[in-house]
Amino acid sequence: MTTKRTRTPKQEAKLAAFRSLAAQLEGEFKAGKHTERIARAAREVKGIARYSDLNQLMIIKQCPQATEVHGYNDWLTLGYKANQPGIPIRAPHTLKEKEGVGFHRAYVWDITQVVPISQEAQAQEQPPTQDDQEQPEAQEAEPVETMD
Repeated sequence: MTTKRTRTPKQEAKLAAFRSLAAQLEGEFKAGKHTERIARAAREVKGIARYSDLNQLMIIKQCPQATEVHGYNDWLTLGYKANQPGIPIRAPHTLKEKEGVGFHRAYVWDITQVVPISQEAQAQEQPPTQDDQEQPEAQEAEPVETMD
């Protein structure tokens, strides 16, 4: 049995803003408006090429000064930890109840949003479990959005 989580008005507003940005950029991308912007980001932002075109747009729209972007576990491996909230992107997941793909919010960080971990602290730092969804503190589950 699945229980539905309740969100505060602030959480609802953040989720609505995130979905609105994703929908806007997806429409603009399909219309061919960001081809040069994506090409420039691929040249100028280290690590961004591993993300989908839509997520690349979401990253550079939310963090135009980005120069190097990675997920939480990648930053830990590189000897850094997040010290600011991450940049939300859309991450795909397989739907359990029906066939198809849904999306949930995941996070990446620019190098300006992380700090080096001392070697002693790095040895104690444990990568988050899969349930943490690449966010250093616990995150609430996102409702499923399906692709039609």
